[in-house]
Formats: sequence, structure tokens, C-alpha cells
Amino acid sequence: MNIRALPGYVIVKFRPWEHSGVIEIPDSIQPMSVEADVIHDGDGEIERGAVVIVSRMDGEYFDYHGVRYCRVKKGSLLMQKL
Repeated sequence: MNIRALPGYVIVKFRPWEHSGVIEIPDSIQPMSVEADVIHDGDGEIERGAVVIVSRMDGEYFDYHGVRYCRVKKGSLLMQKL
């Protein structure tokens, strides 16, 4: 992939919101997910594909080949899922 983040930033792709249970929630009213897959870490500390929890407050969204990505400050990562 040709997308690269600058040092201090991470490019992520947010996952769909997940819920468990039998109640179906229409897509139009589902909350926005905070789980994301790492596409590129500008500092090289986090591997591509790692699942992280991200604050959306600092995000800058962009489309690349029809896919929605987000560039966030490294400090916006709240935790990494193992």
C-alpha cells in the first residue's frame, strides 16, 4: 500500500461498530466505532493490521481508492487490542 504516515501520526481504517445481542440496530443510528486497524505508523512502532482503540477527536479523514481512512495523532491512540 502506498499510504504512509508522517512521524507522530498513524493512519487507521475504522472498523464497523460491533454489538452483541438479538436486537437489530439500523446502520443509520449505530454509534461510530472507536476500533480501528492500523494501516501505517509513521514511527514504525505499531505493526500494520494491529487493532487499536482511537479517539476520533484529532482525526483527519480522507478517501483513497474509494476507501475511507483517518490520520490521527499518535497520542490519540488509547490502547492496542491484543
